[in-house]
Amino acid sequence: YFSNNEPWILAKQLRNSRDPSSAEHQALQKRLDTVLYLTIDAVRMSAILLQPVVPESTTKILDYLAVPPATRSFEYATMMDASSSNGGTRIDNARSFVAFPKLLK
Repeated sequence: YFSNNEPWILAKQLRNSRDPSSAEHQALQKRLDTVLYLTIDAVRMSAILLQPVVPESTTKILDYLAVPPATRSFEYATMMDASSSNGGTRIDNARSFVAFPKLLK
C-alpha cells in the first residue's frame, strides 16, 4: 500500500503546488494524510500483535508512535477511526529511529 501510493511523490507534488487553496492541492493533501495515517496505523497494529515475539522492539515502536500503554493489548489491534485517534501527533527524528538494529557477524 505504502509503496504503491508513493507518498514521497505526493509530498513533492504538494511542495511544488502553486496554489495551496486549490481543490487539487487539497485533494493531494488529503490523499497524503490518508496514506500516512493508514501506514502508521498498520505499523501500530503489527507492533501490538508482535509484542509476544519481539517485546523490546515493539515497545520501542509503540513508544515512538506515542501509543498509550493502556491501549497496547490485542483488543486494540484493529484499525482506528481517524476521528478517534490521536491524529496529528508529530513523529520526529524518523531517520534516526531504529527498532531492529543490524546484527553483526
